[in-house]
Amino acid sequence: MKKLFHLFSKVNALGIKTREQLSQYEDLYAEVFLAIDNFIIGTAFRSHANINRLLELKDLGVDTEDVHYDVLERCIDKLDLVLANDLNQMIPYLYTIVNNKVIDTY
Repeated sequence: MKKLFHLFSKVNALGIKTREQLSQYEDLYAEVFLAIDNFIIGTAFRSHANINRLLELKDLGVDTEDVHYDVLERCIDKLDLVLANDLNQMIPYLYTIVNNKVIDTY
C-alpha cells in the first residue's frame, strides 16, 4: 500500500487527474496498474469480509481469479474518479471500488 501511495503522490505532483493523462507516462501507468493489482490482492482481498465472500463464492464454483480480474478492470475503469480525489482519499476510494465490486459479484 505504501508503494501505491507513493505512486499516487507522483501522479498528484505531476498534476495528472485523468487516466488519459496518466497513459502519456507509459512507465508510470504500468507501475500504477501493477500497484493497484497488488493492492487488490495484498490488502483489499485480505479484509475479513472479503475473505468470507470470496470463500463463499469459491464454494459456489466461482473462480476467484475471475473476480480478481473483474475487480481490477473496474478499478482501471474508475481510475479517473480515483485520480480526481485528494491524495489522502485516493486509496480509500479505491478500496471502496474494490469492496463494491466484490459485493456486486457476491
